[in-house]
Amino acid sequence: MPGTLVAADLIRAGRDQHPTFDDRRHPDPVLLRALSRYQRELLARIIALDPSEAVTHLDTALPLADFHAGIAVPVYKYPFGAEVTESGAEHSTPVDIVPWRSQADHIFAVYLVNNVLYLCGEDYNWTGYSNLRFLYVPEPAALILAMTTVLTYLPNAAEPALVAFLAFQMAKRGGAGEGQAKPDVSLFAAEWRAAEERLFDETGRRTQAVVSVIREAF
Repeated sequence: MPGTLVAADLIRAGRDQHPTFDDRRHPDPVLLRALSRYQRELLARIIALDPSEAVTHLDTALPLADFHAGIAVPVYKYPFGAEVTESGAEHSTPVDIVPWRSQADHIFAVYLVNNVLYLCGEDYNWTGYSNLRFLYVPEPAALILAMTTVLTYLPNAAEPALVAFLAFQMAKRGGAGEGQAKPDVSLFAAEWRAAEERLFDETGRRTQAVVSVIREAF
C-alpha cells in the first residue's frame, strides 16, 4: 500500500520537537534535501526486510496495440512480479519474470529490457487475458523544493523515524537564540535510532513467515 506521508507535514512535526527548530535556522530546502537522501536510504533498508512494503503496480490492457513494442514501465528499483487477469474474471494469475537471455525458452512469461516489459511468445499466446499488472518497487525521485510532495514510496509506518530524523538533523545543525537552551544532540540521535529500530523490528516480524518473490530479471 503506497504511503500518504507529505513532506511538509513531516518537517512541521520535526520542528515541533524543539523551540529552536525554526525555518530561519533550518530552511525548508535544506530539510527537504536531507529528507530526500534519507528516503532513499530508508527505502533500501525496508526493501531488504520486506519488499512488499514498497510495492506499487502498473496495469496495462491486453491485447497490446503493438505486441513486439512491449510496455514502457516507470523507473524501478526492483521488479517484484507480474500477473494477468482473464477476460471476465476477477482473480489474477502470476506469471514469471524471466531473464531476457532465456525469453525464447518461455511462452507464458515476461522479461525486462531497458525499462520495457515484453511478453514472451506471440500475441496469440495471450488471447483471453484482459489485463497485465507489473508489480515493482519504484525508484524515488528527489524531493528538491516540493513541500507538497507525498512520499508514496515509504509506508506510513515510517513516519516516526522520518520525523525523528529531521529533528536530529536540526539538532545537529545547532543554533539557539538568547534565552533559548540548545537542543541535546545525543538525545535526538537516540530518539531517531529508537524510532528506526521500532520500524525495522516491526517490518522484520511481518516477514518471518514470508518467502520473497523477487526474481532475477537480468
